[in-house]
Amino acid sequence: MEAMISFLDRYAVANWRFAHRLWSVRIAIFWAILGGLWVALPAFQSFLPPVAFAALCVAFSLAILFARLTNQKGIPDV
Repeated sequence: MEAMISFLDRYAVANWRFAHRLWSVRIAIFWAILGGLWVALPAFQSFLPPVAFAALCVAFSLAILFARLTNQKGIPDV
């Protein structure tokens, strides 16, 4: 674990330890989980047709972009 932290301190963006507080990161994690569920669970695929899933892809991508460009109070520059 120490090696990974050392690697991130050297090569990641400044203040990477605050990244989990960013809305863009939170939305991206949620979207990754939802996308994995859609692929992994056939019942979820019948609940959400491919066209609706494509529309959600666009909506969440725009939400991630908007969240990344929004200034969030209380978080240092990341």
